[in-house]
Amino acid sequence: MKPLLNTLGSILRAAVASLIAYAAIVTALTLLFFGGKPMIQRLLPLQNPGGPSHSLVRFREANAKGPVDIVFLGASHTYRGFDPRLFAAMGYSSQNLGSSSQTPLNSLALLQRHLDQLHPKLVIYEIYQTALSIDGMESFYDLLSNTPLDATMLEMTWNVRQPQAWTGLLSTGVRNFRTPFSQYVQHGKKGRDDLYIEGGFVQTRAVMPANRLSRLRTGLEPAKFRMDPRQFDFLGKCIDLVHSRGAIFVGCSYPIPAETRHALCDYEKVQLQIGEFLRTKEVPFRDFNVDMTLDTALHYYDEVHLNQAGVELFNASLVEWLRLQNLLPPPSQKL
Repeated sequence: MKPLLNTLGSILRAAVASLIAYAAIVTALTLLFFGGKPMIQRLLPLQNPGGPSHSLVRFREANAKGPVDIVFLGASHTYRGFDPRLFAAMGYSSQNLGSSSQTPLNSLALLQRHLDQLHPKLVIYEIYQTALSIDGMESFYDLLSNTPLDATMLEMTWNVRQPQAWTGLLSTGVRNFRTPFSQYVQHGKKGRDDLYIEGGFVQTRAVMPANRLSRLRTGLEPAKFRMDPRQFDFLGKCIDLVHSRGAIFVGCSYPIPAETRHALCDYEKVQLQIGEFLRTKEVPFRDFNVDMTLDTALHYYDEVHLNQAGVELFNASLVEWLRLQNLLPPPSQKL
């Protein structure tokens, strides 16, 4: 027994020493700067808070907001696709919780953090096939950089199952100790026609540049997304959490350019898979690509994102569908 205990003790001491060395290396790489940036950013896609997706200001708003009628969830389609002003004109308050490349794994953490405070009557989740085929790391880094460290961030770090996520978490803790998170300010992306709108929306009036439109129309390389069963599991947990709070959960896919859609292998088959999963969870779902083909030259600013003209058309169609399906709750604001 004693030799075994000695062996276990040696293993434990070695593990502790390794963790201390690991923490020291990460701390040094965070505090040492090269070329105006922390060395850690040469190894991981960590960024300082306040980057181009406007996540810093969006989630600060969400932290400070009280009950709303509607919450929007999803990836960049979401924070660039649902204009709170259009819903406010009908008496609905809302908050957009979209983030770049957000997957259901990331969405679950955001719901755990904000759902009880925002207490929405309706949650609308924009589902793009990519979000169900990736590991959630891009959104993890975005949220890690632009939201406070808390228990939900720790759980998300565990859920992504990537060792570099723990390195990012430790580095962010060191950064926030050096510079309090509250001192960071939001910046935009230079050269982009973006305007942040209160409620979490990013407006873009630009149209797709002619050279980019020409490349799109000459044909994109076929793209095939392999759906990740774990993301469907996390989507189910999101739905269950929203339903447990007495709110309605709705899924939709917003219209992407026809040229992009045609380049997605098995697009219709995958959409049927998504729709069937949501039916098992008793969630209404609408793919607006079925009968809403917009003008690529007029209504998009790149291969997958609507501009403001397209957003207004899409939001009007969404509201019409929600009304026909009796999914719109009574508005909280009198007009």
